[in-house]
Amino acid sequence: MRKLSYKLGIAFVIATAVPSLATSGVDSLLTLANDRILRSQEPATRREAVLVDGRRPEYFEVTQNYPNPFNSTTALEYSVPYETDVYITIHNIFGLPVRHLVRRQQQAGRYVVQWDGEDDGSNSLASGVYFSVVTAGNFATVRKMVLLK
Repeated sequence: MRKLSYKLGIAFVIATAVPSLATSGVDSLLTLANDRILRSQEPATRREAVLVDGRRPEYFEVTQNYPNPFNSTTALEYSVPYETDVYITIHNIFGLPVRHLVRRQQQAGRYVVQWDGEDDGSNSLASGVYFSVVTAGNFATVRKMVLLK
């Protein structure tokens, strides 16, 4: 495992066994998150994030998806400490976005959104490594997920 630090003060741990995700690959995902996703004005997707409880979190947090690896669906849980635009996108191993899960302004709270292993066109994706890119306000993070069929 290799630890990479970025200008935003966010640390990522990336398996060095994935050669296509060198430092530039992670930078590319963050660039996609900041440039393409944040400017997207498309409507929300089929699955909406569900507010878990009414308590206001103190900081942004994204937990590892569960289950991981997964077969049919996996859940991503995240916390938003204040009202802000939240974007959650799934990217393939090449850094290309395949599914937009959340694109909306959300109030403070803890949320859970599920991903069913499909792309935006409702096509089932192949087994492999995927990345969830979560951006909210000045916060951005990437999590690795494994889809097994």
